[in-house]
Amino acid sequence: MVDVNGQFGGFTGLAEPKFTAHFTPCVEIGWRLRKEFWGKGIAFAAAQQAMAYAFTELKLAELVSFTTAINLRSRRLMDRLGFSHDPNDDFDHPDIAAGHPLRRHVLYRVFA
Repeated sequence: MVDVNGQFGGFTGLAEPKFTAHFTPCVEIGWRLRKEFWGKGIAFAAAQQAMAYAFTELKLAELVSFTTAINLRSRRLMDRLGFSHDPNDDFDHPDIAAGHPLRRHVLYRVFA
């Protein structure tokens, strides 16, 4: 995504996580936006398009999304997009050091 001044604002897309966890292999939907683009509905609209592509073109049965437990903005977006959260699916991210405050992650799922 690029703003009217040609500056990179962020991205939304699909990826296969490169680590092993109880829910992999899978396809994850994720987004990263610069702060000045938050709260404008951009991530929501882009995620809806990525989800439509995943389910209609790629014919995926499920998407996952995960974030740090404290990232409430992303968690609210996942809720708005129709994802479900089961605390039993939460996990410690294997690429983040033990004891780091961002290691604990929440996993959300949505089905086609």
